[in-house]
Formats: sequence, structure tokens, C-alpha cells
Amino acid sequence: MKMKILNLKSTLLNAFLFIIPFVNAQPSWVRGDFGAGWSDYLMIDRGLVKAVTISSSAANAANPFLFTQDLSYSPKWCGSLTDYARSVNQVLYNATFYFTSGSWDHDLTVPVTNGNYYTFITTKNVTSNNDISILETSFQPVNIVNVARTPSGNPAQWISVFVDVTLSGTKAPSEHVFLRWTTDNWLTSTFQEITTFNANEEGNTIISGLPSGTNVFYYVLTTTQTNPSDSTIDFFSLNINNNANANYGYTVVANTGCPFSFSLGNDTTVCGGTGLLLNPGITVSPYGDSLTITYDATKGQTQLIGASKVYMHAGAELHTNGGWQYVKGNWGMDDGIGLMNNIGTDIWQLKINPVTYFGYHADSSLNGILMVFRDAGGTLTGKDDLGNDIWVNMKTSPPASSFYGVTPVFVKNNYDSIEWSNGSYTQTLLVAATGTYICTISNSGGGCLYTDSINLIIQPIPFVDIGNDEVLCNSDSATLTANPLTFTSYNWSTGANTTSININSSGTYSIIVTDSLGCVGFDVVNLNFMESPIAGFSDSIVGLTVYFSAPLYEGVIYSWDFDGNGTTESTIAGNITYTYNLPGQYNVILIVSNECGSDTIHHIIYVTSGINDIETSSVCNVFPNPTMGYITVNIDNKALSKWQIEIFDVLGNLIYTVLTKEQTPKITQRINLSVLSEGIYYLKIRNEQNNETIKIILH
Repeated sequence: MKMKILNLKSTLLNAFLFIIPFVNAQPSWVRGDFGAGWSDYLMIDRGLVKAVTISSSAANAANPFLFTQDLSYSPKWCGSLTDYARSVNQVLYNATFYFTSGSWDHDLTVPVTNGNYYTFITTKNVTSNNDISILETSFQPVNIVNVARTPSGNPAQWISVFVDVTLSGTKAPSEHVFLRWTTDNWLTSTFQEITTFNANEEGNTIISGLPSGTNVFYYVLTTTQTNPSDSTIDFFSLNINNNANANYGYTVVANTGCPFSFSLGNDTTVCGGTGLLLNPGITVSPYGDSLTITYDATKGQTQLIGASKVYMHAGAELHTNGGWQYVKGNWGMDDGIGLMNNIGTDIWQLKINPVTYFGYHADSSLNGILMVFRDAGGTLTGKDDLGNDIWVNMKTSPPASSFYGVTPVFVKNNYDSIEWSNGSYTQTLLVAATGTYICTISNSGGGCLYTDSINLIIQPIPFVDIGNDEVLCNSDSATLTANPLTFTSYNWSTGANTTSININSSGTYSIIVTDSLGCVGFDVVNLNFMESPIAGFSDSIVGLTVYFSAPLYEGVIYSWDFDGNGTTESTIAGNITYTYNLPGQYNVILIVSNECGSDTIHHIIYVTSGINDIETSSVCNVFPNPTMGYITVNIDNKALSKWQIEIFDVLGNLIYTVLTKEQTPKITQRINLSVLSEGIYYLKIRNEQNNETIKIILH
């Protein structure tokens, strides 16, 4: 079975806290044998004790962990559950044992569970004895990576100190974090649990204000105990942070003038938006007051012994005999509103700020609080001995409970008033107008007040205009000008820093301007430079139907005149089909135009009916074509065949025919067309093997 040390330098914290120097006599190493040979594990100095946390990688019931001290130490460590019957040689808490060893006898056998973590804590008892506790946890203990306080220096008398704690990760549910502090050099000490941590694993607690001259020492520990005690906590601490065995601490000093200060920040300009939230950074009474309610579920008429959850259902009474007001809690709902923390067996606690918890106005005077305790489902309750609601009188100092099972502890904030120059008494102030704002906070405990001011300028976002989106011709150019011309700086997207720029290409152009107060505005414009269109099209004729194909230009208007009569028959862009009613010769006109001009093309087409022509023939040659009168027809007559030569007009009328002789291998026929009108004609030659048509153009 293998064991591994878990990041000893960061995981295992330093010493148990003592002001008087202590000479460590306990072993610096422990040795473990899991049936595969002995291994040494370095222990971390905690002052009174030393400790190491080891993880189990596999269960080994046949060969549990055999534990001994390092071999250089004398007297030799050993211990077992069977050798001694002393009262300290017993199970103290879950799987935690407290052993006392004598002289060397044999190794200590410790049962190990796969995946669990074991924290060994040892110290020298007397010359011949060592003490050890073994803490078994199903989780890896978290590190306490940082401990800080506010104020960081020595606080003035009666000023509360906030202790901030940062963990290395999310603690296990059964892992508790405590601040332990003392004012009498550890003759007695106070444990305060830190129960709430944010997403960054940061939590805090408060050491209440104390008289001047008080010396306070403190450190932070983690443990599985819910109610630690001075006598045993050193053997139950999973990890500690005690400032490298030196303890954290401070001395409360007497007031010399105001013991506090705050700042509203530097004078500033707010560009755009609705305003600025001013916050002095000091919580003022009653917002910073705290009331801690501790409830013993075994007292009074109770059904909550052993409950897994306890809720405080409460109402604030603002005047005598006012009854339940500002009720907090949704009876029978397990929604977390009023949920208490379990701090011991059947002991529950909830810490609130009365003003923010109940939601009454901060200027109101709280007479008292009525409360009833319940389980999560609202079926089980806890009341006083007579079954009545429990009353906490907030007019007395300290507050008094009508029921001995409820203990109230009220801590008043040291800062007891705040006033703004506009007459507001709120914790923060939202301002939306230019002006000077003053905040005054008083501290009755210190007998003084502190004032700070801030000058604000609420400035709208600068407006700049560089024009509208435009479509321009390639022959044109554009000038963009930032209006108005009153800004301190100009930054165009082209890199220019002038008030105007010249543009001759399409694109998106923007400007960023800065006014005299440092506020920034911007504007954007799109410019599109266009080419002048060029008219043109091709056609394909099938019978009376003509297929026209024209280049497609973006943003161009098309105007088609299919018969040249000056009337627009279509405005379809690109490809279009048109069917004529009669065959004939037509002048097709296409006009294309856009914002940069127009262009026109005329094209003569010849529409026929029922005659399909070919441009060339393998057996026949006609020339000249086009002709002004005569044409010559040459026929390759290798087969010595007879040929029928015919001429048709565009309407399909036969206007000429001749039958050739068959004896000659080449036939030449001269035909006079000068008597015909100008236009399109079709020459058809055919015999038993061939049938071809050639288009003739007569001028």
C-alpha cells in the first residue's frame, strides 16, 4: 500500500499559538510501513505540536499502517490501544485517538481506509512519553492561504477589527474554520466560526472593539469539531495559519483625534450615464449593527430535537404592543430565509443586521423582535415553556430574551451617523447632477467626526456628426468633416488627426473625438463609389421567342424596348425572354442607368417562323453573304446527285427554286436577288442525303 505527502509546504500550516518560546522535542519525522517497507514523512512545526497529512491510495486490511517515530529520537516512540489503560488512551472524536507512549515496545497499528486522509499530530509529553492524535477525514483538508485584517495597523479603542481569511479551495461540509483569539496571553481564548465564503473562498469575522491598552493575539484553524475547546484543539486542528509560529496580533490604542477616516475619491468627470454612486466605504449604524440569536432546541416546548434544519420565523416590532411587523420567513418553505446555522448538538445560530434583514426604515427605532422556530417543512416548532412566541427586548442594553433557550448578542457599529450635504442619511448616495458633495460620519465612541468632499461634473457624451451614408461616382470624391469643430482631439479610422479627410474609395469611415473634459464620442459613415453602367446584351432566337442576356450591375435601372418604337416594355435586370407576335426584323434598344449616368445599345435581330438556319455547310458555300444583289452557290456534288435549290423569305414564302443536273461533281449556281427587298432570306439545298438551310442577308 502506497502513501503520498500532500504538498507539505503549503498544505500543512505552521505552529499552535504560544507567546512564550517552546523548544520542540517531538519527532521531526514519522515512519510508516504498509507492508511494502518503511517510508519517512516530514512533519511540519506547529509550535507545541508537529503534524503531517498523508493520503491513502488503497485499502490494506491485511497490512494496516504501522506507525513509529523517527529513529534518531530518544526515547523511542511507540504506542498502541492495548498496552495502556489510561483514560487518555481512548477514542476522543470519530476516528481520532489520543495516545500516551512509554519506552520502546512495538509499532502502532492504524487501520486505513482507501481514499481517506490521515493527519498525524504529535508532541512530547514528559521525558519518557509522547502524545499523538490521528485525524481521519474523507476529504483533503483545505489550506488557510492568507489572513489579513482591517484596519491593518493598531486600531483605536472600541473600533472593531475585521479579520479576512482566504482558503485554498472549497472546504468540506464537515470542515469548520475558526478564528481563535485571546486578550490574556492564552490563559483563555475565544473561538469564532467563519461560516460564509464567497466565490474566491474569502470569508471574515469581527473582533469587537476593545479598551485601549488591550493586547490581542489570534490565528486561524480548521477542524472537524463544531465546538472546539482550549484543552484539546491543538490535537484536533487539521490546518492552522499562525503567522509562522509568531501569532497575529495588535494593541488597541487610545483615541488621539479621529480614529478613522474615509475618502469619496478624487474629483472626477462622469461621461454619459445617469450618474455616480458615492460610497464612503464605512458601514454606519444601524446598517453595520449585528444581532446574533443563539437557540437551544432542547429548551422549552420543542419538537426540534435532532432536526436537520431549523428556521427562525420572526417579526420586528417598532412600537410597544405593535405585534408582528415586517415578518421575515415563509412558513413551511425550505427557501433559506431565516435558516440558522448548526453550531453544536441541537444548538442553532443566526446572525443578522436588523435593519436590512427585516427591511424597516433605518430611522425607525426597534422596540423588539418576536420569533418562533420551525423545521424546514413547518410541521415541527420550538417555543417557550408555555408554548408562546419568544420575545427579545431590543430597548435594553444588552437585549433581553423572555426565554432562557434564546440568547441574543447585539453589537452596535462604532460609526453611528452619516449625513450628506443634500440632507440624505443613506449609506451611499447616487448623484446625477454636477456639483460638490460632502459626507460627514461621526463616531460617538471616539467622540469625533470626519468629513470628505468630492467635486463632480456630469457630462453628456460628446455628439459629433460626419454626415450621412452616400453613394458616389468613381469620378467623384468626398470630404468628411467632423462637426462641430470644437473638440480637443480627432482620431479618424484612416489614422488622420485633422478635422476633415478626403475620400475616394468605398468603405466604412469613423471618427473618435475628445472634448475638453476628456469625454469621448464617435460617429460612423458608409461611402460607396459606383461605376457608370455599360449597356450590352446577347440574344438567342428560337422561332418567335428571343432569349436576351445582359450583364447584371448592382443598383442599375434597366429599360428594354424590344421593337424600337420608343416604348419601354420591361425593366427586368439581367436575363429576360420576349416572344414576338410576328416574324420580322426588329431594332432592340437597351438603356441602363444609375446615379452615375446611363448607356444605350441598339441591336437588329431577325425573328423567323419555322426555319432553322445554320451558319456553315459541309457541302455548300454561298458568297458574298451579306450581298447587295447576286449570290453564287457552290455545291460539292461528289455523288453526282440532283439538288433542289430554294429561297424563302422570313415568313416562309418560297420565292425561288431550281433543280440542278447530276452529272457534274461540282455545281455552281448564280442567283440574282437584287429584285428583292432588303432583309433576311433563307437558302435551302436538299437531295436524298442532305437538307441544309443557310441565312442570306440582303442589303
